[in-house]
Amino acid sequence: MPAFAYQKELIDIWLDAFQRTPLLVNFDEQQALTYGTEHGAGWRLDCLGDMRTSSTNPYFPAEMLEIYPQQVMRAGIQDVWQRKPVSLEVCFTVAGWKERGYDLDYILDQALRWHVSSANIKSAPIPSEWKTQFESFQKKMGYRFILRPGRNLCKWERLPRSATTCESASSSRRELSSDIPGAAK
Repeated sequence: MPAFAYQKELIDIWLDAFQRTPLLVNFDEQQALTYGTEHGAGWRLDCLGDMRTSSTNPYFPAEMLEIYPQQVMRAGIQDVWQRKPVSLEVCFTVAGWKERGYDLDYILDQALRWHVSSANIKSAPIPSEWKTQFESFQKKMGYRFILRPGRNLCKWERLPRSATTCESASSSRRELSSDIPGAAK
């Protein structure tokens, strides 16, 4: 990996180029993770569910029990979820967790502690005996928008460009109604 000074330059270019796009900075370089999240990015990691307790591979250390909890604290990203997304990708596959005897409840609870916004479980099936736990997990994670029938908070009509919400539009609707064809007077 290049020195942080070069990473910082690249992160600045990236942040500047995608100002309207929700961005995620990868988890593996602590200084880059801290810098990126302090400057508006959310964060992501690649190996949710890696419950190995040791590794002889220096490029693939045991992550869930050691690396990830320490990195969250060192990088100071505990509260990023309040402003930006947190996206987690499973390690191996969910079926691979089952084959290895990994503790599903621990994995899902840890993801919720990190306030996961989205989880990429790849294209492998969830073992049928774990579907109930995943359904519960889905209801607790991420951003939830609940649409309730019978409540029309904002009429579907053309709103002035300056309106950012239905409420701000409703206050100006009366003044602008003569300018909008078909608008209620």
